[in-house]
Amino acid sequence: MVTRDARYKVGNKTIVSAYVARPFDVAKAELEGKGYAIITPEQFAQLRIAKEADHKVSTNGAYTSMGDVMIPKKGRFLTNLSPVMKNSVEATNAHRSGKEFYVSGEDAEKALAGGNVVVPYNQSEVPTDRFGEDPITAFVFGKTAKAYGEFLKKTGINAMPLWFNDEKYINSQEKPFANQLWLHRLDADDQSCLSGGRGLVYNGVVRGVRNVEPRSGETASKISGYKFTNKQAEKYLKILKEVRTGNIPASKLEEVIKAFSA
Repeated sequence: MVTRDARYKVGNKTIVSAYVARPFDVAKAELEGKGYAIITPEQFAQLRIAKEADHKVSTNGAYTSMGDVMIPKKGRFLTNLSPVMKNSVEATNAHRSGKEFYVSGEDAEKALAGGNVVVPYNQSEVPTDRFGEDPITAFVFGKTAKAYGEFLKKTGINAMPLWFNDEKYINSQEKPFANQLWLHRLDADDQSCLSGGRGLVYNGVVRGVRNVEPRSGETASKISGYKFTNKQAEKYLKILKEVRTGNIPASKLEEVIKAFSA
């Protein structure tokens, strides 16, 4: 079941967020069937900043749209073009069988071509006061990276752990494999860490977002059941403000009263 639990603003856009706690392939299909796109890590960071640290979007982790691709003898990468997103049923079925979701070398390279960042084997965390400059967090959280680092810092998190397969395990595999990026909850144990693993089969939360678009020519909200075009709403709001400050006479309110009486 798709559960809508948050609403927030980014610039002039109003965004709603919902989640499904089912295996990844099922949850993804349910969210997309309701018009939601799987949340990006940057959108997740924006959502958490908007709703504060005690909201469930911060106290619970979720899968994001980003993938992690592990290539033997080459390294581990976070990528915008997740092979799991493209093949959610096959990937989840692999995990149902207790196996990695293996991909061809060609598919792994295609995933990296969509934009990627290396997660060095010798790096285990990113200090929150370096989110804006570290290559990993700058890639994952985009323009929101610095602000998210500051947000985490305020909650007492000084560094975000990176939990991924280690070099020995990756190099022991015969083929590349892919997982889905999970952004963990904010607490003393998980510390909003980034991770990937064979967990798609479990009922982990998959979070989605969609824009709330106003109808053509209307404002995004209604006032006591009245609808106005954006231009009208701005005009009436300006009159109210000007009367309040004494810049124009109260008689100008007649125009607003007539609009509500129509």
